[in-house]
Amino acid sequence: RVLFRSNAGILLRPVEGNPEFTAPLRPTIEAWFQTYTNWSQQSRRNNTFLLNAFWERIENKDPAVQDLPRILKEYREKMEAADRRRTFTLTRAIFTKFFADKFGRVDKLYLQIRDVANLSSKPKDPATAKTPAQIEKFVRHLKPHHANMVWFMCAHGLGWKEYAQSSEGGKEHPRIVIEGTKTDRHDGLCH
Repeated sequence: RVLFRSNAGILLRPVEGNPEFTAPLRPTIEAWFQTYTNWSQQSRRNNTFLLNAFWERIENKDPAVQDLPRILKEYREKMEAADRRRTFTLTRAIFTKFFADKFGRVDKLYLQIRDVANLSSKPKDPATAKTPAQIEKFVRHLKPHHANMVWFMCAHGLGWKEYAQSSEGGKEHPRIVIEGTKTDRHDGLCH
């Protein structure tokens, strides 16, 4: 038998021929799921929903435990294509917890499961300048005081954090402190 070594120098248990890993995945995880006690009732309901969605979407309906890294990769691709990033990340967390709790963290399979990257949230759109018409549409449903604040920030190139900063001069003569230099890439509401 070949033993694998992790970066930390821990001997890993072999995967090939291990009866724990050739067992069917679904009954194994369902048995663990019923006995795992570190979830609230709400978390248990959410995780049940996530696992049911996982079983519906995978092609191999009877995978073994050792197939989990490959199936997670396939599931990741499907969830990325469907723009269900959070669903995949939460499902992966369930399987990672299952494997660590049931088999420990000293298996090649555990490292392979951990190597399946989470789907990060979509990157935010870069800040773009707004036209006066867009600002007018934005402030139309705000209270007049808040609408005035937005127009003031636009007119002076302020971000909301600068506007909300405590002012110098006290209540009688409030002043807004503008720190830094305004550039074309400043992410205020408008430029």
